[in-house]
Amino acid sequence: MTLSTLTPNAKLRKSSIIDQELDRLNIDIAALQETRLLGFGSVAEKNYTFFWKGKNDGEKQEHCVAFAVRKSILPFTEPPTDGNKHMISMKLHTNLGVVSLINIYAPTIQASTEEIDVFYTQLDQAVTKIPKSKQLFILGDFNARVGKDVLSWSPHIGCFGVGKLNSNGRRLLEFTALHNLCINTFYGISFRRRVSWCHPRSKDWHQLNHIVTRRSFLSNVSLTRSFHSADCDTDHAPLCSIVKLKPKKVHRSKQPGKARINTSNTINKDKQHKFQSEFQKNLLNSRHTDNLKWQNISKVIHSAAIQTFGIQIPKTKDWYVDSATVLNPLRDIK
Repeated sequence: MTLSTLTPNAKLRKSSIIDQELDRLNIDIAALQETRLLGFGSVAEKNYTFFWKGKNDGEKQEHCVAFAVRKSILPFTEPPTDGNKHMISMKLHTNLGVVSLINIYAPTIQASTEEIDVFYTQLDQAVTKIPKSKQLFILGDFNARVGKDVLSWSPHIGCFGVGKLNSNGRRLLEFTALHNLCINTFYGISFRRRVSWCHPRSKDWHQLNHIVTRRSFLSNVSLTRSFHSADCDTDHAPLCSIVKLKPKKVHRSKQPGKARINTSNTINKDKQHKFQSEFQKNLLNSRHTDNLKWQNISKVIHSAAIQTFGIQIPKTKDWYVDSATVLNPLRDIK
C-alpha cells in the first residue's frame, strides 16, 4: 500500500487533475494540504473520493486539509467525520489491525507562538486518544526542517535528513520524542528524492513534508521518497511511503429496512383521498425548519402511505413456517 502527502494548492475544480496524477503514481491514500476549500464535504472523481475539512463558510479561503482515497480502498476505511482547518483523521482496517491516519497542515514559521502551541496541543490530543498498541501515521506539511543531527535526536530521525534544524523542526522533534514516534528519514536514497520544496529566492531544496509513524512500526515501511514528476499545480513534490499493509474488509451491521407499501391498494379512489389527507396532516405535525430536507418529506410520505395502503405481505412464504406441522414432530423425536 502507498501513502502520500501533497500540498497541491488545489480547488475543487482541480480534483480531476489530482485524481489522474495520483492514479498514475499508483497512490492508494493521499493526504492533501492547502486545498483552500470551505466547510466539510466530499466529492467522487473517476478513481478517488476526496474528503476535506476547511474553514467555515464566509471566512477567508485558506488552509484546509483533505484525504484522497482510492475507490477500491473505500470499503476498508472509516471516512473522516470531523476535524478542523489544520487537521483531519480517518481509519483504515488492515491485516495488522486498525491503522489511524492523521493529515495535518502545520502553521508556518512566521506564525505566532500561540498559534503553533494551539496546533501541537490539538495534535497531542488526537495522538493521545489512539492506543499505543494501534498503528499510526501522521502525514502532512509540517513546515519544519528537522535537519540531520541523528546523534541528538536518535531514534526519532534517521541518518538521511536534509539541511539544518529550525524552530518548527525542533518543536516537531520534541513532539515525536514525547510520543515515541519517528520521522521517515531512514532511507539512503538520492538527495532529490529526499526533498519536496524549493525556496523561491535562495533556490535551496528542503524537506518540509514528513510522514511520521511509531518507531515499533518502522520495519513495515519499505521506502519513503519524493516524486517530482507529479503535475498537480503545486510547488511541493508529493512524499510517498510504501507500507506493508493489506486492507481488511469492515463488517458493518445491516440496518433494518423500511416496511414496503402495499401498492395494490393505490388504485382505490377512497384510499387515494385518504392518503392526501394523511399526508397533509403528518406534514403539519412534522417539525418545520428553514431548510426542510428531502429526508423529512420522504419520511412523511412513507408514514402516510403505510397508514393508508398498509404493509405489503411477502408472496413467498417462509419454508420452515410453512412446513412446521411436518418438521416439528420430527425434531421432537430426534
